[in-house]
Amino acid sequence: QQFPSTVLLQIINLMKKNISNFLTSLLFLTLTNTEVYAMSTTQTKAKLGWGPIALKAAKQMTTSRIEVMRENGALDLKRPIVIKAEPIVNYTEDVAKLEKNQKILHVQRHGQGFHNVMGDVYRSFDKKIDFDSKDEKQNPFVMRELLDSPLTDIGKRQCAERREDVENLNPEVILVSPLLRTIQTAYITFRDHIVNKKIELIANEGCREELGLLACNERRPLSVIREEFPDLNVDEYMKGMEEDVYFQQYPHRRETILEQSDRIYKFLTEVVQNREEKDVAVVGHSTWLFFMMHSVLSCEDDDLKAWFLTSEVRSMKLTFLPDES
Repeated sequence: QQFPSTVLLQIINLMKKNISNFLTSLLFLTLTNTEVYAMSTTQTKAKLGWGPIALKAAKQMTTSRIEVMRENGALDLKRPIVIKAEPIVNYTEDVAKLEKNQKILHVQRHGQGFHNVMGDVYRSFDKKIDFDSKDEKQNPFVMRELLDSPLTDIGKRQCAERREDVENLNPEVILVSPLLRTIQTAYITFRDHIVNKKIELIANEGCREELGLLACNERRPLSVIREEFPDLNVDEYMKGMEEDVYFQQYPHRRETILEQSDRIYKFLTEVVQNREEKDVAVVGHSTWLFFMMHSVLSCEDDDLKAWFLTSEVRSMKLTFLPDES
């Protein structure tokens, strides 16, 4: 796969402005696009594409996003339903002992997308990204060439590697963000579930990445998605939504943390909780997953709450309880 020419031009301009990091950047790009293996903070097995820059960025994002959430009053929110998240102790036993108000939830972040590579290149030059800027030089994610960013070759191979992580999981349904990179991720990672076990893949707007401004998070028309993925169920939750009306609600800004947090809460309580399946998989995005863990769920496990790396899969038990306070 090739970068759009304007994306390459951005990278070249960065190199020109910071020639002292030129060789370091070349090394980074070479490693990232071949066989980069690094140790995950939460798993013992080396993973493709989780290099030093990605791990450093994950730690920085964890710290910075929590601070931003605190400043915006997005922590310790009171809602009618408290959703408690706990790590899986014994998958088979936990599934067998589920009560009526409990679900098993497997969540996966999409594999590496072209927009992720652009972000890593910026970070390799210690260049700060202003996510609220409309200027491509300050915020590469507004570039129209990155619209509904697909997976890179590395991203596809990451997702293929995750098959080993999910082969013993038994989700009864897979809910997926309608963005291209998450659909690709779900079809690759859960291939055996979809093909052999006939598990249905259903698109839902509630689990997509933050809305507004960033072109990489704007989805394509529904007719295009149908044509490319004819087996994807888009009618159950998205029938008649040809254009990206969710994204168009924010023409000049990004969805706020509280707005996204409310959307995530609604997705979990109105979709996940109300589905008949007790074992559910959701394929989504890093910011969405992070806000879910910190702003919506009540969770004490630091590994579950850490920033998700590309293609990473985690499982948990959810308990839905009325807020008695």
